Amino acid sequence: MKTSDAWDLFAAEKRQEVIDWSRFQVVWGKYGPLHPVALNSLSGPKIEAIAKKSKPSTARRDLMCLKSFFGWCIKHGHLEEMPRIDLPPESKPRKCWLTAIQVKAIVLVLPRFEVWVRQSVRLLLLTGQRLDAVLGLRWDQLDWDARVVDFEFGLTQAHRRKRRAIQPLTPEFEAACLL
Repeated sequence: MKTSDAWDLFAAEKRQEVIDWSRFQVVWGKYGPLHPVALNSLSGPKIEAIAKKSKPSTARRDLMCLKSFFGWCIKHGHLEEMPRIDLPPESKPRKCWLTAIQVKAIVLVLPRFEVWVRQSVRLLLLTGQRLDAVLGLRWDQLDWDARVVDFEFGLTQAHRRKRRAIQPLTPEFEAACLL
């Protein structure tokens, strides 16, 4: 079986349940030279040669996606064993915060944007949450009685690994929600 044929089967099953399917699509595009290769003839060096074209942190994430694909192939009998792939070391987490000057600059340009953009940016600045957490916020995640916002409410187990916080519902947050 060609790698591309196995990928098509994998995609048909996983597209709806994988949280960040777009990441898999990007990886699949990058590893184009593997598409026509027989699945059982894939080797770690072939795969790693393509991975080395990316930064180590990106290569690691890409290779983890491929390992997920290979694990699926093994489970479904399309592949006998996982190709041996050496992952680059994990990179240190980024430590980057906005400075007061950057926040002021953002706030100054906000009036130029539509209301939903202004509200979203305010919530991002107030909570420090990720963009997808703020844009995906639903009314049932706001507990008005307990005065908290539950960013984990209703999330799948995979989403919970991001450890989104339950945060106090401050007057500023409330104002940004109700504008």
